[in-house]
Amino acid sequence: MRPRLAERGIDLPVTVPLVLLFVLALRRFTRWLRIKFEPDEWLGWGIAAVIGSILISTVALAIGSGWALIVEIARIGNEHLGHRGRTESLRANFQVMFGIGIVATWICVAIAALRTRAESPPVTSSEPYADADA
Repeated sequence: MRPRLAERGIDLPVTVPLVLLFVLALRRFTRWLRIKFEPDEWLGWGIAAVIGSILISTVALAIGSGWALIVEIARIGNEHLGHRGRTESLRANFQVMFGIGIVATWICVAIAALRTRAESPPVTSSEPYADADA
């Protein structure tokens, strides 16, 4: 019996470019955060992480959906996909991929925040009680 196209497993021509796009977007986003915010600006880091995770995941999945359609059209050789396309599996996994994207973004932001904090010089004052003498 011939397996259905949607049940073939991981689709590497779709998955690999989507993962690379997501990793590049996360890398760029965390670099921007490290430049934009100081290590002690936790509110800014948090708000940026929430907004960025939603935006990055949404855009990556939108591009991934379009790429999946293009790959399936090339695979079938016809732009009239109908029920033959693998888009059913992509739609079924959208919520899972979206959640993974959000969690992955938060983890990367947390790592970037910790690295920024570890690399920043400690704040010390040479004269802690300079105003007390006046």
